[in-house]
Amino acid sequence: MKRRLARIEDAPTKDVDLLGAPFAHLAALSQRGLASAKGFCVTQEALDEFVGAPGAAEALSRARTKKETSDREREEGAKRFREALAGLSMPWELEVALAKEMDARKALWLSPSLGKGLPVLAPAVSKGELVQRVRELWLASLDPSMDSLKAPIAALQACECETSGTASIGLDGKGIEIEAVYGLPHGLLDKRIERDRYVVALPGMAVQKAHLAQQAWQFTLTEKGVSRVNVSEGLRGERKLDDDDIKELCSFMLAARDALGAEPALVWAMVGDRPAALWVMDVMDHPAKAQAAHAAPMPAMAPDDRWPVIATSLYMSGELGTVDFALPSAVQGIVPVRVEKFVLSQLGGHPLAANGQAYAGMRARLAEELARMGKNFGDRTVLVSLSDFGSHDLRPVQGGERYEQAEANPYIGMRGTGRHLSPAYSMLLDAELGALADARASGARNLSLLLPFVRSLDEAHGLVSRAKALGLERAQSFGIWLSADVAGSVFLAEDYARLCDGIVANIDRLRNLISAIDPGSPTLRDAGYPQPADEALRRAVLELVGRTRAQGRPVILEGEGLHASRALLDACIRCRVDGVSAPYPHLLDLARTVASVEQKILLEGVSRSHGER
Repeated sequence: MKRRLARIEDAPTKDVDLLGAPFAHLAALSQRGLASAKGFCVTQEALDEFVGAPGAAEALSRARTKKETSDREREEGAKRFREALAGLSMPWELEVALAKEMDARKALWLSPSLGKGLPVLAPAVSKGELVQRVRELWLASLDPSMDSLKAPIAALQACECETSGTASIGLDGKGIEIEAVYGLPHGLLDKRIERDRYVVALPGMAVQKAHLAQQAWQFTLTEKGVSRVNVSEGLRGERKLDDDDIKELCSFMLAARDALGAEPALVWAMVGDRPAALWVMDVMDHPAKAQAAHAAPMPAMAPDDRWPVIATSLYMSGELGTVDFALPSAVQGIVPVRVEKFVLSQLGGHPLAANGQAYAGMRARLAEELARMGKNFGDRTVLVSLSDFGSHDLRPVQGGERYEQAEANPYIGMRGTGRHLSPAYSMLLDAELGALADARASGARNLSLLLPFVRSLDEAHGLVSRAKALGLERAQSFGIWLSADVAGSVFLAEDYARLCDGIVANIDRLRNLISAIDPGSPTLRDAGYPQPADEALRRAVLELVGRTRAQGRPVILEGEGLHASRALLDACIRCRVDGVSAPYPHLLDLARTVASVEQKILLEGVSRSHGER
């Protein structure tokens, strides 16, 4: 019989993606002997066999190609899809193998593919329940109408749960936070439902805080599906968990932490009269896992002879920890390096939920990572951007709903320099600036600073002053650059140029904000927005380049879609823009477009000189 299961540490490289994130990183580490990962994955061939079963391919195709036009049609389409898959099951041999693995591991298993969503661990009371649970998860993971990040919770629609909730280990590692609601875990996703909240101290498992919610209604499972029903008057305000239930949940959490070597969160439910851990999710990045990017195979950069020779300086943009490969000689450096993911991975949740010790640790590790990157690139420019968190970035992380308001359009909400200069975020700003100063002090003298999403001159002045107070003063070996993201950057370009050492024009953001395009709007996207050939953007960027260069400051254009904006590049190169930058996947295309434009300009000059003769 073909091999159906593979332990994480033994999983073939091609199967690692089945684990989702961040377990794919954990698997990569375990394969290199840097971590001990428990659990198993289902091989790609087993997944292919299941998806290729009679009826499955047809159902998938119908669900994915039908363009729904209303909520009612979307619901009907999802219902038809689930009905088509309801009669299918995984290969019998795979179900048996999973059940045997469950017995061997005392009911702990890692689910098969959930796309790029959350990998999960799930216990089961019996083999029959295991098979049913596995089938539900597979169907949920294959259903394109579901949000992949919520697929494990959505699968709980098939369970009749009177009480359910979540549990997680606190950011300081000294306590466990438990939430409880009446009804299905849909209530955990509904911000209008009040939840019981318990805080348990470790060690000892004593309840420190208990907030009992007056929950008036709940989600429950009926023959018609999931419905909203009233909670009886007698239950409102009553405690949903007793001390024994809480201690048992804490025991689950500690066992999961030991098994994963990390700080997980779990989804639980009351099954009978006892709590059961339905899913254990490793939803936080950790320092050990942050090293996975270093252990991962380096991307194959095009050899030097494939890069065109251009007069305009070429840079690459990227996230910290993802650009550790050797750059070709055609690339002058990294502009910019973004640190958002690294910062969140070190703080373990929302910045305002972290304490001084967490910030000290983050600053030290960020400094170490920046120093390593700077030294790796020698004398090439490395422009480090301060974090640019929007509310849509921070609400999903642990503690995010407590500190972030739900903004209607977070793209133009609380972010950039405005967030950094607000008093609540002074620890974040000082930690990021301090890390950059520490990295330079350790020898990475090619690192400079980029200020993101600057809305006003006052914001620019404020950040330049804070940087100076921490030892980051403008000098020949250190520059402070500004990111031009808003229309005001164009009209105040001369003033900004006097404050800084250069401007990075973020083409994608300028296009969206000049043309009033919400990048998260599927309606605008379907209508063809944003448009690469945007005349308003072209004129604005030309104005920005001209005004900035008139003050003797350089300008670098940066953007993911820059390689497709030929008219813009043509105009800016004629105005002697200093450089261009793009993420690695688009970098070679950008270099070739620039080379083509420069060649055209040269040929025009030759043609004119011949005509004058």
